[in-house]
Amino acid sequence: MSVSTVRQIQHGGKGRRVQNKTLMALARALDWPDDHLIRVLVGDQVSDAPAGVAVREVLAGIGRIEQQLADMSHRLAAVEELVTVQGTNR
Repeated sequence: MSVSTVRQIQHGGKGRRVQNKTLMALARALDWPDDHLIRVLVGDQVSDAPAGVAVREVLAGIGRIEQQLADMSHRLAAVEELVTVQGTNR
């Protein structure tokens, strides 16, 4: 899942429709039931939401996910650079 996708979900972007599997993956990362975000999206009453979860906790969780994605992107860029340098040295 890309950082831009997480941000789109976080801010309720009106762009492309987010796939259910993306919402399920984000819900899992936040330790919620798989269908939690899908049910919120369609307006269902969510009775099994984690007790006491405040909006700031959700945003903090999303922020942690964004940071992990950014870290992974930097690592991938470093690996790609090494592969490119090694390829030109042969």
